[in-house]
Amino acid sequence: MSELLPNAEAQPEAATNNWRNEANCLGSDPDMFFPESKDRRYAEEALKVCYGCEVKEDCLDHAIKNNEKYGVWGGMTPAERDARLRTRHNGQVRSRLHRNQ
Repeated sequence: MSELLPNAEAQPEAATNNWRNEANCLGSDPDMFFPESKDRRYAEEALKVCYGCEVKEDCLDHAIKNNEKYGVWGGMTPAERDARLRTRHNGQVRSRLHRNQ
């Protein structure tokens, strides 16, 4: 995961104030977080690493903001992130429609 860290020279504040430095996965094999199969069973090992991670929400926010299509981020598989985004989007649409009635 170290290759995912921001360039400290380009963003010196990010190097010292980076959620990745506190992640449970720091030092883990990145391949574990990018299983070849979309079957959730293959992501279980990565999801176990994410469980209880203090920066899981920061990681998930990063994945959503950067439209990460692959890999386990913030304790969620790509399919779980997509479902969460659809639910959030549908709720926003329903709220707008309800206000306009």
